[in-house]
Amino acid sequence: MAKKKQAKQTAAVASEPKGAPASSPSVEQQTTAPSPRPREGALRFRDYILLNVLFDVFCIVQLVLARLFIRETRGLYFFFGMLIVGFLLVSLFDYAYDRLIVQKEEQQSARS
Repeated sequence: MAKKKQAKQTAAVASEPKGAPASSPSVEQQTTAPSPRPREGALRFRDYILLNVLFDVFCIVQLVLARLFIRETRGLYFFFGMLIVGFLLVSLFDYAYDRLIVQKEEQQSARS
């Protein structure tokens, strides 16, 4: 199998004309920066609050259902509490990151 790979690589190298540069992206591909994320895609603060409320309701419903069917609550309050707190922390981090990106985009567009 290694011989087949080596033979393919050798054939590919042999087919390239000598003195030709190694395959590299064109100048246009190198100078174009990735397009920035549109502002419309960024969530507002109230959207994050709504997402957290929906997730909290989901966790509470799961806790109630587990309590009704399993009748064992040891550790469930801690588990769902940690899920709620973790989701809140990730949401706050995501909100701050989105705002930071928007500010950097505004600064870069002001410089240009």
